Amino acid sequence: MAERGANVEATDSSGRTILGLGATAGHADVVRHLIEKHGANVEIASTGGVTPLMWAALEGKTDVVRILLEKGASIEQADKDGMTALKLAAAFGQEEVAQLLFDSGADPKEALAL
Repeated sequence: MAERGANVEATDSSGRTILGLGATAGHADVVRHLIEKHGANVEIASTGGVTPLMWAALEGKTDVVRILLEKGASIEQADKDGMTALKLAAAFGQEEVAQLLFDSGADPKEALAL
């Protein structure tokens, strides 16, 4: 789609971009391509304030989380309910993602603040 001039910042009815959808599904190659080749914004949040990093974290998509962090996604940004990527990873039992977020500088107190 993006190769044909589609707007990579367009959103679905919940406010998710194609990057957010790719992150949720764990399509690391698509996520990297959208960011590197089409300049997709890693910080555009859905209507609930959930960023692609948060979607990937709650779904346990470690490779996508790693890419988003490498590309500058905010590790401490919170959604409208105050949930960060780390809180979401912890709440959904995504231990590998939580460890990656810790190793990348997430505040460990965030995981305890559920």
